[in-house]
Amino acid sequence: MANETVTDRAQDPLDAGSGAGREPGEPVEAPGGATGGLSGRSGLGGLSGGDPVRTALAADAEADRAAADGLAAAKPTADANRAAVDLSAATNLNAVADDTDLADDTDLTANTDLADDTALTTNTDLATDPYLAAVDPDAAPRRNPVVRAAVAVVRTFVRDMVVFFSVPVREVRTKRLMAIPATLTCVATIGVLWILELIRPTGLAFVLDVAGVRQGEPIWKLLPQLPLSLFAPAPDLPAWGAMAQVLIAFGIAECWLGWKKMIAIAMITSAVTSMAARLMVYASNWLHIGTPQIDNFQVDTGPSVAVVALLIYLALRLRTYWVVALTAVSMGGEAAILPNLAGREHLVAISLGIITYFLLDRWWPAWRRRRIEQATSD
Repeated sequence: MANETVTDRAQDPLDAGSGAGREPGEPVEAPGGATGGLSGRSGLGGLSGGDPVRTALAADAEADRAAADGLAAAKPTADANRAAVDLSAATNLNAVADDTDLADDTDLTANTDLADDTALTTNTDLATDPYLAAVDPDAAPRRNPVVRAAVAVVRTFVRDMVVFFSVPVREVRTKRLMAIPATLTCVATIGVLWILELIRPTGLAFVLDVAGVRQGEPIWKLLPQLPLSLFAPAPDLPAWGAMAQVLIAFGIAECWLGWKKMIAIAMITSAVTSMAARLMVYASNWLHIGTPQIDNFQVDTGPSVAVVALLIYLALRLRTYWVVALTAVSMGGEAAILPNLAGREHLVAISLGIITYFLLDRWWPAWRRRRIEQATSD
C-alpha cells in the first residue's frame, strides 16, 4: 500500500463531470487548457480549475474585458460619424445662405429692372408726346387761379354748413320733436296769436293791446307789450313765414345753446331792438335823421329781429362765417331796398348779435379767468 502512486487514488466527485472517460492515473486538466493547478493566466482565470464558481467568474471577467475592447474599438467610428453629421449640417446651412443671397440678388435685380423699365417708358412717353415733351416733367400741374378760388370757396361753404347743422340734425334724429320743445312752444304761440288776429274786431284788438308795440306810445305802456311782441305776426310778413323762421332758427339755436339761453337772447335782443327803434324816432324828431315820422304809428312786432340776432351770435360762436356773411348781406340788402323800420331794426339785430358774442364768449370767460387767477394767487 505504501508504494501506491497518486494516480491510483479515487476520483474527486467535483471532477467527475470533466474527467468522464479519462483513464485512471491520467493527470487532471484545468479549464483554461493548462495542466496543473497554477500553470494558467494570472488572476481568476489562473486559479486551479476544479471549482465551477471560479470558472464562471473567470468567464464573466473575460466577457467584460471583451466588451470594453469592443467599445474602445467603436469609439473612433462614432466620432467619425458625428464629425460627418456636423459637416453635413454645415454644408446644408451654407447652401441655404447661398440660396437666400441668390434670392435677394434676384429681387434686387428685378426691382432695378422694373425701375429702369418704368423710367424708360416715362421718358419714351415724354419723347413721343409733343405736349408732354414741352412741359417740364418735374413741375406739378397748376390749376387756374379762378378754379382754385372756386374750389376753396365751395369747400369752406360746405364745411360751415356741415358744422352749423350737425348737432341739430343729430338731436332731431335721436329725440325727434322733444329735441326742440321751447321752439315748438314759440311756434304754437305765434299760431295762437295769428288765429286771434283773424277774429275781428275783438281778437285783433286783444292782440294789439297785449303785443302791438308802437313807438309813439308812452314808455310805460310799451314795456309790458315787449315780451309778446316777439311772437305776434309782423304786419308785412305772413304768419306761416314767421312760424317757419322761428322753427328753423330757434330750433338750431336751442339744439346748440339750450332753451334757456336761446329764449333769453331772443327776448333781450327783441326788446333792445324795439328801444333802439324808439331812439331812432326821437333822433328823427330832433335831428331830422333816423326813421320817418310815419313809423311812430306802425305796429312793430314779429320774431325776425330775434332770428337775425340768434343766427349771427351762433355763427360767430361756431366760427361758421358763411352763415354770418349770408345773414348780414341779406339783411343789409333788405334795408337798402326797403328803407323802413323793419330793415333798420334788422341792422340793429346784426349789431346786437355781434355784441352778444363778445360779451358772452369773449369778455365774460376772460373776466372769470382773471378772477380765478387772482383768487388762487392770493
